[in-house]
Amino acid sequence: MSFDSIDKWQQGFLTQVDQPREQFIFSVCGNKCDVVEGDESQRKVDEKLVKGWLQQTGQNNVSYKETSAMNGNRVAELFQEIAEEAVRREKARQGEGDDPLYKHEITPPMPPPAEGRGCAC
Repeated sequence: MSFDSIDKWQQGFLTQVDQPREQFIFSVCGNKCDVVEGDESQRKVDEKLVKGWLQQTGQNNVSYKETSAMNGNRVAELFQEIAEEAVRREKARQGEGDDPLYKHEITPPMPPPAEGRGCAC
């Protein structure tokens, strides 16, 4: 079952990028909700187990959605949430938000190239 490997996958990713977990947007996606709807006996991973793991590992800011690749149920919603979080973090990083983790000094942009002189660098 995929959920059994989630710690290993996340750690592997973080090892490769060599950045703290807080720098990335993680989301847990429970697939095949179309199979489970109407027949809970088909469920492989209980939602309480996932939410318990998130809480136990201190990842309360990680979203969890049950989706279906087969019929697209909640897939767009999941990606929309990820995109909105990326925009929020970028705004904070640029000093437009209130998340201190992502704030930094904004460097002024390079001046435009002089007329007919090519690149200013």
